Amino acid sequence: RTLKIFTNLPPCIFTAHGWSFAANVSPLRNFIYLSLERIMSFGTSILITICKSDYNLALQNRLITKKKIRLIHNGMPFLEETKREIKAIDYKYKLISVARFENQKDHKTLVKALSLIKNFSWELFLVGDGPLKKEIEKLVKYYQMEDRIFFLGMRNDISYLLNQSDIFILSSLWEGFPRSILEALRASMPVITSRVGGVEESVINQYNGLIIPVKDEKCMSEGIKELLINPSKCFSFGINGRKMYEEKFVFDLMAEKTSNIYLELIQRQ
Repeated sequence: RTLKIFTNLPPCIFTAHGWSFAANVSPLRNFIYLSLERIMSFGTSILITICKSDYNLALQNRLITKKKIRLIHNGMPFLEETKREIKAIDYKYKLISVARFENQKDHKTLVKALSLIKNFSWELFLVGDGPLKKEIEKLVKYYQMEDRIFFLGMRNDISYLLNQSDIFILSSLWEGFPRSILEALRASMPVITSRVGGVEESVINQYNGLIIPVKDEKCMSEGIKELLINPSKCFSFGINGRKMYEEKFVFDLMAEKTSNIYLELIQRQ
């Protein structure tokens, strides 16, 4: 995009996966990031945003004109539907979170939330690595939940792990439009997520999941408990999530819309 500003390059398409100025940063960094994005807009022929919230932020902050911006949601490759069933009341639910161990993902709130519902039947699998992993391991030990919270590290079999689990949880402080949630919907899983970024475009509260206030372990624990004691709701949320994935978030749909933008720019030449 910088080259495009100063040279006669062909059209430049930029896809924004979230905005750095919209994250939890200092006012100075916010100003710097926002200023850079405004400068880069002069080198952008078409801006693609992956969620409506980022689309609105771009227009509200005058990053681009409306005729040069497009909304194309992320899409995930099609996989056959995971067969689910309504669980028995005494079933031990397998919770899973796929997220790098860093401040943004806020594993602390998730661990604290689970410490409030130790008397319920669950176990949690944490997938990922990162600088805060040891800190979270210490927190798990502090709450004496080492026998119920398992650290799986980096894995390349996420689809398999999701198929073997029951409830997907994302406790982030900020996000754009998380692909991990789309993977969970594809696997017919109910989703519990914090209200950040564009998650409300893939998770509808009380339809295919639950949306929780950011950094609120009490609400998080209540949300998890709500699904643990309502097997039929857990099941129906998963079915609804799969339906939403097939209607809106299949990779082929994303690819077609993106291809049309390239064709549009080629035809202008």
